[in-house]
Amino acid sequence: MKKVLLSLSLLAFACGMSTMTSCDKLVNEVAKNLNFDLVFQTAETTFSIPVQSTLGTYSDTKSETFDMDAFIKGKTDNKLGVGNIKTAKIKSCKLTITNPDADNNFQNFSKASVILKAAGQPDITLEINDNPDTYATELSLPVDAGKDMVPYLKATSFTYVVGGTLRKVTTKEIMMHVRFEFDINVSGSDK
Repeated sequence: MKKVLLSLSLLAFACGMSTMTSCDKLVNEVAKNLNFDLVFQTAETTFSIPVQSTLGTYSDTKSETFDMDAFIKGKTDNKLGVGNIKTAKIKSCKLTITNPDADNNFQNFSKASVILKAAGQPDITLEINDNPDTYATELSLPVDAGKDMVPYLKATSFTYVVGGTLRKVTTKEIMMHVRFEFDINVSGSDK
């Protein structure tokens, strides 16, 4: 009888240890699944608009390179990278005039736009077609928050085409920069 009780006790102990080992494995697996919500701001890309002495349209093109993989690795302690992007959406696009005055600001423009280009992707146009005739140094262009931006952020550069239609001539060179902000979700396993 003592042998039977001892055998049952050993069996119960072994089953208990087996269950704990499985729980430890489960805890370790859950701890290794990583998920990060990140905000990525592009660098301020500067445009110089020369004096515009006649009404009409104006546009200029600039490119910006970036390393999305390094950005994500820097935010995730080198555990995730660009291949782990699950979702990416445009949060904002802002144009800012850095040297405004009463005669040279966004009031001079009836329309403003930014075309975003990335290799192998269709162009995205963000625009204001009825810019108010009031003094302003910053414009927030309307964005499509539902647009899937993952393939754009996997590129290594953006090209911006900034343009506008003048309602008033300018009297000096206008310095302007554009900046995009993106909401990005990255997730993966830390194995």
